[in-house]
Amino acid sequence: MVVSVHDILKISSGTPFITSGYLPSWTKDAIKAAPYVVVRRGSVKYHKIPIGLRGDTRQQRQAAFLLAESIEAVFTPEDLVDPALWQRHTHLIDLGIADRLQAVDRCFSGIPLSWGIGGSVGFELISGREVVGTESDIDIIMKASLPLRKGLFADLKEKLDSLPFKTDVLLETPNGAISLDELIAGRFPMVLRTPEGPRLIDHL
Repeated sequence: MVVSVHDILKISSGTPFITSGYLPSWTKDAIKAAPYVVVRRGSVKYHKIPIGLRGDTRQQRQAAFLLAESIEAVFTPEDLVDPALWQRHTHLIDLGIADRLQAVDRCFSGIPLSWGIGGSVGFELISGREVVGTESDIDIIMKASLPLRKGLFADLKEKLDSLPFKTDVLLETPNGAISLDELIAGRFPMVLRTPEGPRLIDHL
């Protein structure tokens, strides 16, 4: 089974997590409430998939690994771009997040680029756990091929910057991820997020 960073995994009951120490007590309740984890950036070694467990607060984050046989379903960020999905989440509607997602979706109209939803908003869309707040950013994940064509993204950034809320756009390339803001600014060195950790690059 192939999974990628930002994918949300539904896992089977009793899934064992592999860590170098003890798991915080909140992780047991979090998985019991919603058996979902997020694939984090990292290398797959010995068939162990790097994942992150999420609690109810920003401070409750825990890195771990699991084996592929524990996965029941995989949801990519692109799978979550479905107005019917966010329009039936009462919590997201009440917070105004559903309207924000609708506005982002309109920004992509007429632009030959696809997008996905990451972060806490993506996690809540799939898991149903209310982890989003009114100040939550809209994390946008985009798969991008190399070389990155700056002009292709300029119109999109202009539209997103006109929105009355913050969006955080990450471009996932075969070599790692770079932020849309850094790409458009065009200043080197830039930060490339890789499975081995962030590194500075002086060209794309």
